[in-house]
Amino acid sequence: MREHGLSSSINSGTEFLSGNASIQGVELCSTVEAMLSLETAIRITGDASLADRLEAITYNSLPAALANNIKAHQYYTLPNNVISINGGHGFNQDYANATLPGPNSGFPCCRYNFHMGWPKFIQNSWAATSDGGLALLTYGPTAVNAMAGGTQVQITEDTSYPFEEEVRLRISVSNSVTMPLVARIPGWCTNATVSVNGQTQSGVASGNFFRMTRTWTNGDLVVISLPMPIQTPSGPSSSVAIYRGPILYSLPAGENWTVRTPDPFGLGFDEFEVRPTTSWNYALQLDPANPSASLTPSRLTTPPNPFDPAQPSVSLSASAKQLPGWTIGWLGTQSFEPPVSPVTSTNSLLAVTLLPFGSQHLRVSWLPYLGVPSPTTRSFMENFDSTWSQRWTVFGGNWSARNSTLSTVPASANGVKALAMATAFTNFTYEADVLVGSLGNAGLIFRVTKPDIGADAYCGYYAGINSQNSRLEFGYANNSWHQITNVPMTIAANTFYHLKVQALGSRLRVFVTDT
Repeated sequence: MREHGLSSSINSGTEFLSGNASIQGVELCSTVEAMLSLETAIRITGDASLADRLEAITYNSLPAALANNIKAHQYYTLPNNVISINGGHGFNQDYANATLPGPNSGFPCCRYNFHMGWPKFIQNSWAATSDGGLALLTYGPTAVNAMAGGTQVQITEDTSYPFEEEVRLRISVSNSVTMPLVARIPGWCTNATVSVNGQTQSGVASGNFFRMTRTWTNGDLVVISLPMPIQTPSGPSSSVAIYRGPILYSLPAGENWTVRTPDPFGLGFDEFEVRPTTSWNYALQLDPANPSASLTPSRLTTPPNPFDPAQPSVSLSASAKQLPGWTIGWLGTQSFEPPVSPVTSTNSLLAVTLLPFGSQHLRVSWLPYLGVPSPTTRSFMENFDSTWSQRWTVFGGNWSARNSTLSTVPASANGVKALAMATAFTNFTYEADVLVGSLGNAGLIFRVTKPDIGADAYCGYYAGINSQNSRLEFGYANNSWHQITNVPMTIAANTFYHLKVQALGSRLRVFVTDT
């Protein structure tokens, strides 16, 4: 998660680990299998933080990948998904229809596998304790019937969680029973309260399981109050995700669904393309350190399907300005990365509504915010420590940083790159040690704008080494490659070379090992 975490609290995987970019995604199979793995791990370890993550994946990634009528799914779910049309995304494992809702989206594994998601989540929301009690691991409207304390016990969980902050547990027993009842207190909830028959309990702490050992009688009522703060974890280009409790909010775009491949049996299992009908390129008026000052929550009527896009269960009211320069990317199948926050805009401030990520198909969940831009303009040094992904955004490939070295595996898709997005240098000296294998090339890109996934999908310069063709390469790209010069040079594969670029106005100088 540290290097590959998406806004919806699951790691990227298209299908390889692929960084934290807003236009990378995760396979639906990975979502339901991550859920089941977490459900199992919670029961083994008793780690409450795993249940927090389980709820975030379940209530965001899972419904986001499914059509409202469950007659279509999408293979890859992207944090920022502003258009779903047939065509490649440049992923390591790419399918032209991987973001299209339909019965055959991507590879056909997900349409068989996703069905376990909700049933297994409900099945594993309760567990037995080692001392004969019951433990509530994850919240949602459920009922459990089990032997506890030597007696048949039924507990009905009355709640609209995660769309409300209160959970009511009603105990039904034929005879009184002494047993522990354990409830998880989420780590994001710092002021939870628990009452039993109206009596407030002491010792409730966030990120733990709260134990209530007592003699229970028929009709006892436990009320768990979980106030939901607004949280703003930081993402690519210093954008933010908006969480309230376990729900991730996103800025929706109007959707025009058109049938691309009709169901030959006429049963409604069609494949669709989805195009935006409204603007999606906004920056929020927001202070990430005090988001509640700018975002107003509303609880609406929860419909039978709480993720129905036509009847949202909850919303957040916000203000935002449009960013006309933030557009669909070079491939036409995804947006560019959000501009680095804070960002300015001369457009008018407008009212916008954020809705649950899981109820929208076209949406933006890594959101830029307004303010005075503060890019790095004087000096930048990187040792690729454990926090490197907070400063860099990767475009394609399977990157990792180990031993102060950033690398991507040879099997990565062609043309992968990593950029320190918050830098803005004009005249500079830029240097690094670069290694390339026996195939392909590797080097430095600079004065870059409009980066996207793809070999030449950016505007900017490139200077690099090529061991296969024994040369130094220098040129520029603007979604196609333009050679300036190639210099014959012996380049040994799998050997580091020190590359240095000096840029002063229009004069560019490139050095290899100070030559």
